[in-house]
Amino acid sequence: RNKLKKKSFVAKVNSKMKINAIGLNEIIKKNYGEIICVNKFSVKVANKIFKFMNKYFGEPLKNIKISSGKLTSRGEALITKSGLEGGGVYEVSTALREGGYFEIDLFPDFGVKYISNLLSKPRQKNSIGNHLRKTLNLSGARMALVNETLHPIQSDLNKLAHSLKNLKVNYLAAQPIDQAISTSGGVAFSALDNKLMLRKAPQVFCVGEMIDWDAPTGGYLLTACISTGYWVGLNA
Repeated sequence: RNKLKKKSFVAKVNSKMKINAIGLNEIIKKNYGEIICVNKFSVKVANKIFKFMNKYFGEPLKNIKISSGKLTSRGEALITKSGLEGGGVYEVSTALREGGYFEIDLFPDFGVKYISNLLSKPRQKNSIGNHLRKTLNLSGARMALVNETLHPIQSDLNKLAHSLKNLKVNYLAAQPIDQAISTSGGVAFSALDNKLMLRKAPQVFCVGEMIDWDAPTGGYLLTACISTGYWVGLNA
């Protein structure tokens, strides 16, 4: 709703709308005074794309593990002109927003020693790129990511094996709300009582994605929205 009226109702905000936490805070502040809101965007990773990945825009990075802070994901990441996005990135977005690093493991099912042993096979006259292709089956978008993050590729095979399991992506920032897959943030739980009513605005309740909480997309979000709506309905 574009204006909150001073009566009992359940306010709902779609996560795709531009009524983000800041806008919501301004609406509530105008009618009821200061309410604690948190503004957070997710979750495309805006990182500078150079020449190596240009021709792979729109292609997914598969069979990888993405890490940030204490969070990990085995989901995919889609290569776009402005960076990486997708389910795998979404799952670690909370840590990214809090300043965590962004790393990709290209071989999550194998250890550094195993990869190092494969790389130790005779290289002969092959370039390092061809050697990686022949020994580790690295090609296409995955090889482009290696060139993007490690170029020039180091010759120390043990260090290279470690790097392939810990590719450090140049994480700049989350995308603006117009381009985000979804948004996070909202009214802080400290601003609500146990009925999910605003402490400073009697008979004004918040449910679902109006509240500052994170969960995977899909059924988890629907369950939480329905559950909090049901709870408010019992207590309004």
